[in-house]
Amino acid sequence: MLAFLVFDPLGNPVAPRGLAKVDPAFGTHSLPARSIYTHHFEALDFLTGSALFGYELTPGKSYKILAVYRPAGPHGPGFSTQEVSLKVR
Repeated sequence: MLAFLVFDPLGNPVAPRGLAKVDPAFGTHSLPARSIYTHHFEALDFLTGSALFGYELTPGKSYKILAVYRPAGPHGPGFSTQEVSLKVR
């Protein structure tokens, strides 16, 4: 499970918008010890259960973003990224 937390320039949380109901295809990657897997995102869309969410961000504005990753779903540990800045073009 992966979700994004987005904050506007004043530090207010930006609410994601529901995009669709989906039947998620769960994929897994088996990694050897001490290895790294990198995934590149084209958008800040994410799944929660069976709903696809995303953000409508305003061009020219800057946002602060964190990603929260829960590889074991709701019953396991989660990890979050450091906050990053994003300016929408």
